[in-house]
This record gives sequence, C-alpha cells and structure tokens, in this order.
Amino acid sequence: MSLLPIFDQNASQIPNMNTLPGLPVELLLSITDFLPINDWICLSLCNHRLFAIYNHRYKSMWPTREMKLTILRQLQQDLPRHFICYQCYLLHLYDGSESFGLSGPKFWEGCPLRCRRLIRKNFFELELLTEFGYWNYMPRRFSFLHLQLAMRRFYLGDEFGITTESLAYTQVRFHPSKGSWPGVTYLISTDARIRPEPPGLHIRMHMYICKHVPGWQKERQLDAMVKAFFQGKYFSRSKHTCKRCNTDYQIELCVHFDQLALVLTTWFNLGPGLTPDDP
Repeated sequence: MSLLPIFDQNASQIPNMNTLPGLPVELLLSITDFLPINDWICLSLCNHRLFAIYNHRYKSMWPTREMKLTILRQLQQDLPRHFICYQCYLLHLYDGSESFGLSGPKFWEGCPLRCRRLIRKNFFELELLTEFGYWNYMPRRFSFLHLQLAMRRFYLGDEFGITTESLAYTQVRFHPSKGSWPGVTYLISTDARIRPEPPGLHIRMHMYICKHVPGWQKERQLDAMVKAFFQGKYFSRSKHTCKRCNTDYQIELCVHFDQLALVLTTWFNLGPGLTPDDP
C-alpha cells in the first residue's frame, strides 16, 4: 500500500541526464540499495519521475507506525506549516486559527481536522478533573494537540502554532445549600505558560488536586490546615508533591469578605511537546 497519493504519471517528463532525476532507472534503483527506506521514500517525492520509479518498489509494502512517523518527521522539517497528527499519522496544515486551542463542543464544531472525532477518544489526553465533595467537573481537556501546537509556536515562531492565552479558561459556579452541605461558590481557572529552560509547557490549574492523591490523604491535609487556621496558627499554606507523577500542588486557606476561602493550585509540566512519549 502506498504511503502517498499516486501522482499523474503522464505529466512527468524525463529531466536532463546530468541531473539526479534524469539518471537511468537502473542507477536510481541502485542508489536506494545504500539508503534506508525512509530516505528513499522521501527522495521519491522530489518529482513525478522519481515517484513513478520508486513507487513500484514500495507500493506493496504495509508501513508500520514507526516507519510512518520517521518519514513524517523528515517531511515536517521542510514543511513547517504542517504538523504530525499522532492520531491518523498524516501531516495536517495549521491555518493560523486559534480554534485549535479550544476544547469541548466548540473544538469539535470549529476544528478543521478530519480526525477531530478520533481525538475526542485520544489517549494522549490530560483530563483535568476537579473533585471536591460530591461535585465533579471537567472544564477543560488538554490533548497532545494543544501541547504540540503551543510548543511549535515557541520553537518556530508566532505563525506556526497557538498562543498560550488560547488555553486559558475561567469558570464560576455557585451551588446552593443541600442538606448538610452549605452553599459554595467555586472559581475554577487554568492558564498556561512556556518556560524556555528546559523547554516545556506548564499548566496551572486552580481548584484541583492531582487525582493520584487518594481521598483520605486529601481530607487529612485539609483537616490539618482548617484546625490550625481556627487555632490561630500561621499554617495557611502547604505544598505537596504527588509521588506517582511528580505533580506539585498547593493548599491554601485565606479570608475573603469575612468568609473562609480554600484555594487549591496544581502545576503540570507537560514537557517539550516533541512526541507524545515525552516525559
């Protein structure tokens, strides 16, 4: 199966003999004996004649995912406006639209990618869940696509990726009292920034504690801070690190308009965004 669409072979013309594409077919085929498969597949894309010659050699092959990614990474170097899709293993064009930075229903409606329905089930996805009491939210979903395009803007320039501002999100919710639970107002927000050394996209989210931390441990940490606060001790802020994913989070208590406010902050380091396997 061919990796790329078949070109119109009738449109090809034999170039001059003193150029690489104009060499006899036997010599061109001999050259590939000294090249890895990804190099001569890329070489076949230089013009119609090379493609027609080399296509007969690899059209019956069924390329593996690793082979496709190797070829796409080489092509991406000469096509900076395109980026690799790790969902459908194709090069997609980034058209400069900030819609790539959206998530949820707006993303599925406005994103020009044909594989957007597959991205919804993408396992390269960081679901930022907020869990507190019996209320669960999923205000944003950060997929590898967001990380990839934000870091491409950092590496290549403003026209090649999305801004970190497009990843920002703010939500305010009020829950009236219910049974023994008092009325609570929630402010949920996320923002992102890129740190140059070492390169990486960092997400800060309020009203969230790493989901790897068990519920009993969260309750113990909160109870200790609330008791210390009402005893007049200056123990209004504590920082912790998840032992499983090395995520930092902070618990803070403060008084806001004569009301006790709980501030939960978590920092995610999503890495340089080169591949989904980046730590």
